[in-house]
Amino acid sequence: MRYTLAGIQSAATADPERNLNHLLQLAEIAAARGAGIVLLPQLCTTPWFPATENGGVPLDGHDAALQRLQECAKEHGIHLVAPIPERTQGEREEWFNSAFVIGPDGAVIGTYQKRYLPDLDGYREKAYFSAGTGPLPVFDLGGLKVGVQICWDNYFPEGARLLALAGAQLIFAPTAAAFDSQQRWRALLCSHALCNNLYVFRLNRVGSEGAMEFYGQSFCVDPFGELVAEPAGQTEAIVMAMIDTDQVDEARRITRFLADRQPDLYAPLAAPTGG
Repeated sequence: MRYTLAGIQSAATADPERNLNHLLQLAEIAAARGAGIVLLPQLCTTPWFPATENGGVPLDGHDAALQRLQECAKEHGIHLVAPIPERTQGEREEWFNSAFVIGPDGAVIGTYQKRYLPDLDGYREKAYFSAGTGPLPVFDLGGLKVGVQICWDNYFPEGARLLALAGAQLIFAPTAAAFDSQQRWRALLCSHALCNNLYVFRLNRVGSEGAMEFYGQSFCVDPFGELVAEPAGQTEAIVMAMIDTDQVDEARRITRFLADRQPDLYAPLAAPTGG
């Protein structure tokens, strides 16, 4: 089956309401261009507050933002994947760097909670978020099986393989990459696509936020690790990609990477590191 995807490569301001309105306008344009699945950037409604441990942006107002995103999906009849903060309240309140997957009826299909949280210059996510736990979900978006790996998750290749084994045909990889990492990210995600014979859609932020210079260059890779289209530039853009799940089946038939695994060798991968 064939699907038309659109990634909204956008910049953020200090005003979450302005950011949300802008994203909704761009999502409407993407839907008008024929996209049935629209992807939004990591922490799409907020500035990049995790750059420091006291970023100054309150983690509030996201319930209202989610409702408007749901209304957008329903109005335009699209699937919408929206990475925004998620609050859960059990024995204690926790926040997650999550991606909400919304169906064309406006209902939330499910969420993915980022598993790996960096604690680096410009990326102090452990100061704000808890790490997700449990099996990695695969979402059905009108027949397309989609997994999510948010930014730092992608540096741990086990996630991509687990999603492939669970039936994923596409991995959505929203990132907030700055500095001079363009070639690194391209090599990394082309490798995931090839070794697991699935599509990978990388969607990066753009814009200058304090010391962070997000460079965009979003792209989509096919199940043979080849670019579906050349990477976008360093300004706001709607990145369109046509994908065909028959290519996933063909790639897996030709390479047999998944079929020829040797799980009896892999026990050390699950051993604790001690670190």
